[in-house]
Amino acid sequence: MKKMFILLISTLSVTAVLAQPVEATESTAFTTSQAGYGPDWHDGRHANRPGFHRYREMDMRISRINWEYDRRIAQVWSRPFVSRFKKERQVRQLEQQRWRAINRVYADYGYRVPPGRRW
Repeated sequence: MKKMFILLISTLSVTAVLAQPVEATESTAFTTSQAGYGPDWHDGRHANRPGFHRYREMDMRISRINWEYDRRIAQVWSRPFVSRFKKERQVRQLEQQRWRAINRVYADYGYRVPPGRRW
């Protein structure tokens, strides 16, 4: 009985401590700059350069494409009555569509080869 009472008190105290609100400080708050699109992206070094907004727009479009295709791929894997072979084939097709869409974005912004890639 004594052990149960001590366990109950310790559980309640831990719960009470963890239920306290955390102040949003600079170290704990998630900012848009941590996502890569805030006003101080890359510590503000490039924000005033001409054409910088084009790079941000391109990155945002690519992020959106990746998000959409990740969601589609997750939907394919979650289908219970489709064989594994068909799922893998559909995922390969979606990956190819994703890279075609990303390459179209790069072409829209004047890149022949995606930045950072050497083929």
